[in-house]
Amino acid sequence: MDTFTEILVRRKTTVKDIALVVVVVLSAVLIAGLALLLIPVLYQFASLLLLLAVGAGVGAWFLATATRVEYEYILTNGELDVDQITAKRKRKRLISVGCSKFEEMAPYEPQKLAARRFQTKLFACDSVGGENVWYAVFRHQNAGTTLLVFNMSERLMKGMQGFLPKEIQHEINLRHRPGATETN
Repeated sequence: MDTFTEILVRRKTTVKDIALVVVVVLSAVLIAGLALLLIPVLYQFASLLLLLAVGAGVGAWFLATATRVEYEYILTNGELDVDQITAKRKRKRLISVGCSKFEEMAPYEPQKLAARRFQTKLFACDSVGGENVWYAVFRHQNAGTTLLVFNMSERLMKGMQGFLPKEIQHEINLRHRPGATETN
């Protein structure tokens, strides 16, 4: 029987995102306003200045909406594909990996992994400090030793369960169920 699970997670807006949008919009307003003010003075370049004003507005819209990021996890028969969707107009495959290649998988604790070195780090979650944020470590043929941080759900966990290495399945069954409290 084939297994297929698809999860969509929207990245939370950060202060950095808001600051970028404010800077971009203010810059566009400044450029467009300056271009429109110069039209009476440089009337022979009026069409070019008008085009500059419109271009600044369109460019600002594209840059401001690019801060809206979603991550899509597609699990098909133990193969996990993670895509980044930017402003609902651009999709980029971040990684594709078989769950059987996971060497570690557990709830994400940044301090626990801070001293470790990874060739690739992929943060495909709503926020690093959010609920049900997990990590997986695996070796990828192109990306090397990879740390993937993602949002775990019961549906995704259930879909992965039969494809994970036995040690990871055992560890998860003992104490790392999403939403459960850890007991020793």
